[in-house]
Amino acid sequence: MTEKEFQALVTKMCDERGILWHHCDQAFRCSGSNGFPDLVLTGKSVMFVELKSWYGNLRPEQNVYKQRLLAAGAGYALWKPRDLYNGVIEDALDRLEP
Repeated sequence: MTEKEFQALVTKMCDERGILWHHCDQAFRCSGSNGFPDLVLTGKSVMFVELKSWYGNLRPEQNVYKQRLLAAGAGYALWKPRDLYNGVIEDALDRLEP
């Protein structure tokens, strides 16, 4: 499963639950620091999500965002395709559902 396919599944799950999501798919049109998470989800609260392939790892600049967001008390998750199958994503989205 590619990261793009994975993202399509996650955003479909969000749509089904009424969770708003944002993704900047054309990075050259986005401004700001490198490493910003792939998705911003908005339901009962806001959650930043980094999506990775089965074996993908955070780049250093992505780790900086992760640490800063967590330090600020923001919701943050790093999801891989296995999280679709072990219920992690579904549980998180159910808690976020408006």
